[in-house]
Amino acid sequence: FSLCVVLRLRRRPGLGFVHVTSGCGGGGERVLWLMIRGVMLADLENDVTRTYVLYTRKYGADDAHLLALVKKQFGVSLPCPLEMAYIPDALVTWTAASKYPRLTLLLHSLGGALALWIGVTMSNAPTTIMMETVGVPFLYPLLTLVAGIRAGAYVHYPVISSDMIRRVENRSEYLLNRDFIRRSRVLSFLKLWYYRWFAVLYWVVGQFPSVVLCNSTWTHNHIKTLWKRPSSILYPPCGTSEIMSPLTTAEREPWIVSVGQFRPEKNHVLQLQAFSEAIRGASDVPSDARLVLIGGARNHEDLQRVEHLRTLAKDLGIESRVDFHVSIPYSELSSIVAKSFIGLHCMLDEHFGIVVVEYLAAGCVALANNSGGVKLDIVTGSFGRLASTKEEYASAIKELFKTRKEAPEVIDEMRRRGQAHALKFSDEFFIRSLQTSLTGFV
Repeated sequence: FSLCVVLRLRRRPGLGFVHVTSGCGGGGERVLWLMIRGVMLADLENDVTRTYVLYTRKYGADDAHLLALVKKQFGVSLPCPLEMAYIPDALVTWTAASKYPRLTLLLHSLGGALALWIGVTMSNAPTTIMMETVGVPFLYPLLTLVAGIRAGAYVHYPVISSDMIRRVENRSEYLLNRDFIRRSRVLSFLKLWYYRWFAVLYWVVGQFPSVVLCNSTWTHNHIKTLWKRPSSILYPPCGTSEIMSPLTTAEREPWIVSVGQFRPEKNHVLQLQAFSEAIRGASDVPSDARLVLIGGARNHEDLQRVEHLRTLAKDLGIESRVDFHVSIPYSELSSIVAKSFIGLHCMLDEHFGIVVVEYLAAGCVALANNSGGVKLDIVTGSFGRLASTKEEYASAIKELFKTRKEAPEVIDEMRRRGQAHALKFSDEFFIRSLQTSLTGFV
């Protein structure tokens, strides 16, 4: 009780943003910085003066380093001062899933939340309102009940979903269901019990935020099912205007481009297999068609994964027609995408899929996985194709190249519709929608 009193007395009026990896340069970080900018712009328009604080790990020597880094990464600058409350690295370490090799779902959720709560409440600037944007839902009751802080949530993806539970129940083969568990009735039953009880805990913590924003229809549907409370959709900003390409179908290279970190869930293996299947004895796919894999490598494991993919390409006999670009500058990445014909995406249940929006904005025909937010919000038959299996991807590749050869005007129309649709996910649309969504919270 005394701790609650002390923490509540230490609060000060203001708006805080909790995002420990604010300088990582990913899609989630882009959402964070555009959200901060959007709130600041709305406050300036309404003559509201308040303190803004970011709770994050430290990047560089001072605050200016992080702001300069964000300007370089996203071209985002802030119209008002932003205070930094740095969370010590000793606490940040405990927010990483790798710290919890067993019972990862539960222990990572609890440990990460506790580490962030200690970091936030120990800072000299706990604010009365906080927006959590990194995805640590067990932090909400700690902020609300113990510290008396009004919490808001921007949910990129549910920590657990009905899809995950169903796959364990069906003993399906997928990334998070290890083979030795899947093959055992007893272990599958125990894991199913574990997931179901975790889903109950997830429902409990989901009742604490004052406002819940979801990044896609797929995420919104799962949150609605799991939390059983009101929420709204706020699509992430994709910077579409910066990557619009005027090139026609005839001016584009016969390249199939894939952009995504070299992580297992991105399923580059399926991309290589599908490309191999598509070009095998196919007259519709030109002989100079290439598969171009672009992605970042976070660590040694990712670099090893790239080498395994190179070996697979060699085993499939397609190494001379596959290019790997690892951790290249954004300008080079944008140039390649802007000249490509097909934008390839194979991740199952991607909660949104910013890269697919970028494909459309750059004028590529999107060929994406038939699941998740990509299916529900981004790709339709009028400007792209959806697939699930190696055979479906290969068939779509052959069909698109055939249409490009026989009726390029059809492809041009498809691309124009895709570019128009991509504007729905622009930075400007995000800021306008954000200001509406947060009315009454901030």
